[in-house]
Amino acid sequence: MICAGFSDGRETGAIVGFVVGLITDGFLLTPLGLSALVYSLIGYIAGQTEKGSLIGPSTINAALASLLSAFGVLGYEIASRLLGFGRLLQIHLIKVVLVVAVTNAIISVVMVPVAKWAFISKELSSRPPVIRR
Repeated sequence: MICAGFSDGRETGAIVGFVVGLITDGFLLTPLGLSALVYSLIGYIAGQTEKGSLIGPSTINAALASLLSAFGVLGYEIASRLLGFGRLLQIHLIKVVLVVAVTNAIISVVMVPVAKWAFISKELSSRPPVIRR
């Protein structure tokens, strides 16, 4: 959802986050829609970059993906605790946040260009054909 937001804007980031969140909720014991809510917010925030206007070198992509991933994990834990489902201990939560942030920073170096390519292909295929005489 972060790479989708980076590549195609707020709406796409939120939609991809919502769909991925609903799929994730099917495997968890938390209320249905909790992951979808958090993921769609993170996808929307990632889309605030307006299709790459703030996204440049891969180091910036990695830093933003890492930061947004950390906020996503923390946001999910806060929402879970508010609903009475929070189970992670403070030390364990810090470890999870660090692992997710570092992993997503590394993965984003490859996935942001792939997502940009995928969404550019979508835009090109949706254009009407040019007829030349």
